[in-house]
Amino acid sequence: MIKNEIAESPRLLFLGAGASKPLGKMLMGEFVEYLMKQTSNEPYAELIRVICRENQDLEFLIEQLEEISSKRYFGNVHTFRRGDGETFSFPAMSSEVAKLAALADGALQWVKREVYHHYRNLDPQARIGLLDGIVDRMRTAPGCSVVFTTNYDPSIETLCRNKRWRLVDGFEHDALLQQYSWNRNVFDTFRSTAEPTTVLFKIHGSTNWISDSGRLVKSVSIHATEAEDGFQNAMIYPATKKVAILEPYFTCYDYLGKCLSHAEFCLVIGYSFRDYDVLVRFRAAAISNEKLRVAILDPSAQKLCDKISQYGINASPIIASLGDKPDAYETAINKVLNSRTRKRRRRI
Repeated sequence: MIKNEIAESPRLLFLGAGASKPLGKMLMGEFVEYLMKQTSNEPYAELIRVICRENQDLEFLIEQLEEISSKRYFGNVHTFRRGDGETFSFPAMSSEVAKLAALADGALQWVKREVYHHYRNLDPQARIGLLDGIVDRMRTAPGCSVVFTTNYDPSIETLCRNKRWRLVDGFEHDALLQQYSWNRNVFDTFRSTAEPTTVLFKIHGSTNWISDSGRLVKSVSIHATEAEDGFQNAMIYPATKKVAILEPYFTCYDYLGKCLSHAEFCLVIGYSFRDYDVLVRFRAAAISNEKLRVAILDPSAQKLCDKISQYGINASPIIASLGDKPDAYETAINKVLNSRTRKRRRRI
């Protein structure tokens, strides 16, 4: 079991899409509306509209497109065997299924490109300072903040650059290859200094992470596919079911579980708790870590708290948006932190 300053950090910050909305990034429902407007002249426009009429949600849209596009093998199958052993041909059906699957695949690739292009950078006027006080409040001696985010955008990286904070994100400079390559050991051997430091886990990847022939490197933000000479973006696109067993996602989820099992406080901002892998780790921590206190900052915080309470996860709602005036939520955050401190003192 890893025992270091990251895994044993008493405070954690967890950011979802709602934390990037004040920075100019759309929520999933808003993004679907945007997509539907953009597809008016595309051959797969009606397919996307049909799916979105069932559920206007980006995760649902991508999940359904992935499911339909997986049926492309029907294009090569024309003979079927019934339960009684008799075979028959049904070329019309297999041909139509294959066409629909190919259409869905085209739609899926287009949606992923649009997701990438929207989240790959920040507008120069983005109010990045909104995150300043929050990240700083989560800092613990001697100066380390541990941040988990499901967002692809470079908001935390930009904040660290603007504030001249040290950033630890799993990448280290490879002098031989002259690249910044990902290495879990960067986290496992981490030691804090007096320098303000932000440890960042981007659990769904990032727009500037590129898989290059089996290695993960930092690159300029370009959209790459599997067909482009071995290069591919390292991103887990929105989908209801995400099982992250490959690196770097596994390490991010692994540290999330370890950190939650030790932490005293976790502030969650703008996150829906729809990712099974995240929900499982919060639920496990709720069982094993009795000192953990969770607070949710979101306009729908009470609804989210009620949602996760069915899994035994107790959280305090802070009904506000990161884009509100800081007074709207900073006092509430301090109240949750102070109440935890008083509880610990009584137990001592």
